[in-house]
Amino acid sequence: MRNLARLSLISALILPVVACKGPTGVSGDKQLSELSEDEKKTACENIDDYFDKEVGEERLVRFGCIFKGAFNPEVTNEAECDLSLDACVAAGEVTVSEDDDSCVVDGDIACDATVEEYEACLDEQVEATVEFIDSFTCAAIYGEGGGGEGSLSPETGPLCTALAQKCPGLFSSASEG
Repeated sequence: MRNLARLSLISALILPVVACKGPTGVSGDKQLSELSEDEKKTACENIDDYFDKEVGEERLVRFGCIFKGAFNPEVTNEAECDLSLDACVAAGEVTVSEDDDSCVVDGDIACDATVEEYEACLDEQVEATVEFIDSFTCAAIYGEGGGGEGSLSPETGPLCTALAQKCPGLFSSASEG
């Protein structure tokens, strides 16, 4: 019984500390503007790993194929789109470019939002990306009522919208740091 009490006490002390760190690996109560260069570097590396893990390689290939087909001028209808998408996914040769070294939490951040608020937006972005990739169909772009006007990007959710309003320029300033 005494060991159970110790284990409960240790868990009560350790879990809140562990729970404070989400996908960025940085304490959630810190403001983005207060992050050290080391914390920013850690966060950016962890964000990339988190995105890759949560979205998965198969989805990343499909995502690349969606864009390859969507911007291919030779693809003009739903049937061609389906064939192009299926062939591309089967070949598995297209991925989303990883050459982009920008990271939202890199550089100077003039924002009083917390890491926790940013991580909530990050979770929302990953969830929207997964949903978009899993639900994408060529019919949405070219099919009945599609007229080539379907959305080619995940929707921005309320958490990211609120963060963008709280921190104007946060998502556009990543490459300016």
